[in-house]
Amino acid sequence: MEALSLDLPNEECIESSPKGYTMLAAIRKDTSQNLLVTWCPGSGKTIIAIRRFQRLLDQWKNVYMLVYNKLLSMHLESSLQEEIRTLDSFYGHINYKLEQELNWYISELSEDEIKKTFEAYVEKFGKIDAVVIDEWQDFPEKIYRNLQILFNHISVFGDDLQRINENSSSSEQIEENLDPFRIEFNRNFRNTPEIWETCKQFVPMSERVQSRATSDDLISALEGEQVLKFNDDWAEYKEPLWLVMNILDRHKDDEIGIFINTIKNIDDFSFQLWKVGEVEHAKYHSKIPDEEVQLASPFITTYKSLKGMEFDVAILFIPILKKNTFPKKEKFVAATRAKKKLYVIYTN
Repeated sequence: MEALSLDLPNEECIESSPKGYTMLAAIRKDTSQNLLVTWCPGSGKTIIAIRRFQRLLDQWKNVYMLVYNKLLSMHLESSLQEEIRTLDSFYGHINYKLEQELNWYISELSEDEIKKTFEAYVEKFGKIDAVVIDEWQDFPEKIYRNLQILFNHISVFGDDLQRINENSSSSEQIEENLDPFRIEFNRNFRNTPEIWETCKQFVPMSERVQSRATSDDLISALEGEQVLKFNDDWAEYKEPLWLVMNILDRHKDDEIGIFINTIKNIDDFSFQLWKVGEVEHAKYHSKIPDEEVQLASPFITTYKSLKGMEFDVAILFIPILKKNTFPKKEKFVAATRAKKKLYVIYTN
């Protein structure tokens, strides 16, 4: 297995890219006003969030970067050698410094409890200089109503379309609570036109996605097909396991992500891949202890856990059910992780 990499262009490289001046503006924006950055998957939001975090660290000592997914925090920490926290681990950290009873699940708390904790921290330690939040849409609004109690400056990066949690926040709610300066990225740097056209099919009711250009606005198409779909035609491989093994064999030099809908299905497929295929791989879901997680390719995880990540090749399993209970937005988010090749496998 090869460790997952993080492509982190420097500011000179960002400046020379299409629309680079907009991204540099987000990195270098002064802190006189809070900042909101938004647009579609693949537009560079996470990369620019990291670069802004690093720039703020040069300016102040007390700066945090918060992300929604534990997997992304682990990936960024291992690549950047900086502490990147989830919202829950940050709240646990605040409680620890206050010598209060630890509560790691901020979503389970009332807004009043959150407010009192933030006020107690400020009273004892003073306000924190700044925070950078990636995937702002997945944080509940009760957080944003109280963030300014705790932080002098707040920069948030995210996308309305990738809201996949019941209590997530909209950009309108962010603007109402933080009064930020708004910057929109309007270019997709990740997906080829063919991959993006497939991603669009998962969210046909989204006017913003459907109106997105798919040729001049995206990266140049690669040779050959970039999207392959398998319905009943994978039967020649006897079962999906052998199809995936064939795909892995074709892409030995690429970083590969395999996205599966549930924890149980991840464990079942991982077991088959080890036992039958003898294929080394890594996996992640919420029930795996942090110390056991390897960040390596091929990598198996759930639809939700991969936000902020990207892979050369993405293999997306979609169950065929009488009532498909997995939201289309989750499939959209998963499919947009693919840079070079997207395989969509429909299974029972």
